[in-house]
Amino acid sequence: MNSKFLKAFAAIAFLAVASSPLALAAAVSPSQFTTTLKAKVGTKKGLSAANAAAVYFGSVLKDKLNKKNAQKYATSVIKVLKPAVPLSSKFAGSSVNACLKQLLTGYFKGLKFSLQDAIYNKALTALLKGLPPTAKTDITSQSLYNTIKTFALKKGSTQDQVYSYYISTVSNKTNIPPPPVS
Repeated sequence: MNSKFLKAFAAIAFLAVASSPLALAAAVSPSQFTTTLKAKVGTKKGLSAANAAAVYFGSVLKDKLNKKNAQKYATSVIKVLKPAVPLSSKFAGSSVNACLKQLLTGYFKGLKFSLQDAIYNKALTALLKGLPPTAKTDITSQSLYNTIKTFALKKGSTQDQVYSYYISTVSNKTNIPPPPVS
């Protein structure tokens, strides 16, 4: 057969596969995410487990195809971290804060930043609902607020916008105390 014909056939086949519905599927399915996350966390405990989970969480969210599954990924992160970071641990708040940083940087990579983004807010709520009641303290609230505030101010939000967002979205939906007025 003619080599030009084979090249053209290969190009057409590539375009057909690339434009198929499977090409639009997430690069990492939620079940694949959970399996890989469990492997990444492994036998780590405490903050090392949280950091491993957070880094993987953020790296997966950087892919635009995975952003729609952000809430499922956040739920998986909490489920995998519960045995690695015990509920009574003083590191529970720090662990969730590390994951929050990765959620912010990973999710908004390639997207316009908006505190009102529905998918981001569902993932944030799922992540914060995983905090045990003993970790829902003023100190944890302040660190979570500082993480959101730092990221949002860099992206052009005002401090008043961030504070009202934190009260309405974080404090009211997850029973985390509001940060002190600054």
